[in-house]
Amino acid sequence: MSKRDERSSERKSCLNRRDFLKTGAAAAAGAAVVQPFAVRSATADTTVRARPKVVRVHDDRATYWDYSSNYYFDHVNQGVVDDMLDVGVKCLTNTFTVADAWNVIMASYVPGDKVAVKINMNNYAGMSNEMDAIAPSINALCHGLVDVMGIPVADIRVYDCSRPIHQQRVKDRVNYAVTYVESGDALAQADYDAPVTFRNISTQYIPLVVSQSQHLINLPLFKDHFYVLATMCFKNHLGTSKPGPSSLHSSIHTNLSDFYVNPHIRDKTRLVLGDALFGLWNGGPYGDPVQWDTFPNGPTPNSLFLSFDPVAHESVMVDYLLAEQAHHGVGETSHDYLHEAMDYHNLGVHEHCNGLGNYTNIWYIERDAHYGEDCWRGNVNKGAGLVPNVLFVNGSAGVNGGVVEVPAGQPIVITLNAPPSRSMSKYALYAWNRQPEACCHKTQPWDLGHTCLPTPMNGASPQPVLIWNNLGYQSVLGVPNRFAPQAPCTIANVAGGLPAGRLYTLQGIIQDDAAIHPQAAVTNAVVIKTV
Repeated sequence: MSKRDERSSERKSCLNRRDFLKTGAAAAAGAAVVQPFAVRSATADTTVRARPKVVRVHDDRATYWDYSSNYYFDHVNQGVVDDMLDVGVKCLTNTFTVADAWNVIMASYVPGDKVAVKINMNNYAGMSNEMDAIAPSINALCHGLVDVMGIPVADIRVYDCSRPIHQQRVKDRVNYAVTYVESGDALAQADYDAPVTFRNISTQYIPLVVSQSQHLINLPLFKDHFYVLATMCFKNHLGTSKPGPSSLHSSIHTNLSDFYVNPHIRDKTRLVLGDALFGLWNGGPYGDPVQWDTFPNGPTPNSLFLSFDPVAHESVMVDYLLAEQAHHGVGETSHDYLHEAMDYHNLGVHEHCNGLGNYTNIWYIERDAHYGEDCWRGNVNKGAGLVPNVLFVNGSAGVNGGVVEVPAGQPIVITLNAPPSRSMSKYALYAWNRQPEACCHKTQPWDLGHTCLPTPMNGASPQPVLIWNNLGYQSVLGVPNRFAPQAPCTIANVAGGLPAGRLYTLQGIIQDDAAIHPQAAVTNAVVIKTV
C-alpha cells in the first residue's frame, strides 16, 4: 500500500457544607452521581495532553482586501492580528495570560540568547501581490517576544538565507528594529561546524544565523507548491540550507525530513506559527492570494495556525489545502514528506481529519478571536460598554483565568450580583468539578456568547454537577438541584470550608438588558481551588 493516506431557584440563602458535600457522599455510596469538586485524574489529563496540539485562531476582521485593489498586504488590521496571536499562544500553552504563555514557549530563554525567525521570501515578490512574508505576523510575533517577554529587539534575527528581504514590503512595515539576515549577509553563510547529513544527497550546512542562535521560530505561509503538496513549515527551511536549496529538490520528500531532524532545527524550534491570513491553493509558490470556497469562515482564511509539532501543524494546514483542491478538481501532489517525518524521524504526528473534520491523534482546536474576550471573562453589559464581574468567591473574581485559592477548612462564600442594567436578575448558574482549558470555550446558542465548559444547552461532556436555575426552561437550561434566589444574592455559604485538593468551576447565564443578546449574558467564570 502506498504511503499516501487514504482519505481516508427567593430566599437569600444558601448552600451549606453538608449540601455541598452531599453529592460526593452519594457517589461514595455507589450512586450514579459525579462527586462534586473532585480533582481531575492525572491519567485523564495525560491521555489528552499526549496528543500534539494544533490551534487555529480566526478573526474575519484581520484582513479586508477585495482581491483587486492595490496590494493585499496594505489591507491587514495589525491590532486584530496582534490579538489573534495573543489568543493563540494562550490556547496552545493552556495559560490565561499572554506573559505566562510566552514564558512557556520560551522557557529556556536566558538574557543574551538570540532568537532566529525564519520567514518565507521565496518569490522575493517586492511590491507586487505575489505571496511572500508580510509584516503583520512578524509584528505580532515581535510584540510577544519584545513587548511581553522583554527580549532585546536587536537579539531577534528575521532571516531568509536564500533570498533578499524586500525593503518596502517587509522592512519598512515591521515596527521593530530587528536584525535582518538575507542572502549575501555574513550570518547567512554556512557554518561548516554544523553539517546536515542526508540519505540521498551530499552534505549541506546550517547557516550562522541559526547555529549562533539559541531559539528558532518557524513562520511559514499558507500556499501550495508544485514539487510537494505545500510550502509550509518543512519546505520553508529550504531557505535555511546552505549552500542553497537547489540540490534539495532532488529526493525532496526524504530531504525535507532529513533537514528538519538536524538538532539546530529540531531542538531549537520553539514555535511553528503559520501565517494563513491569506492563502494560495493552486499554482504556488508563485501567484497572488486567491479566494477559497471550502474554508469554513469565508473566502479569506484570516487565520493563524500554531503548534509545537511541525508534522501535526502541517497535517492540519494541508487538509484545508486538499479540501479546496479537491473541490476544484486539482490533482493531489504527494505529501510523502509528512510520512517520512513521522515514520522515519519521529518528528511528530501525521494524520488526516475524518469526514466530520475531527482528528484522533492530533488535538485540533479552533478559536474565533472575533469575540474578543476569553471565555472566563463573560460578556455581561457588553452591549453597553465595559464587561464587569458579577460572580465572586470570598469577594474575589480571581486571577489568571478566574482562579480563587481558598485554604482548606476556610469559609467559602459565593455571591452573584445583578448586571448594571438591572436591579434584580434571574439566572442559570452551573458548577463543574474541573478546571477549564485556557481556550476550550463552548459556544452557547442564540448568540449568548461563550462559556468555559459545556452547559445543558450544549449537551456535551462534561456536564455541570450542580445547577441553580430560576430562569425556568429546564429542558434547555437544566433541571436545578440547588435553590436559586434572584441576584443579587449569596449563592452558597460554606462556613466550614472544604478539604484540600477540591476544584470546581462556576459560570452561568444571567438576565441582562445591556447584553449583546437581547435578554441574557454569560457571567464571568470563577475557579475555586482549595489548598
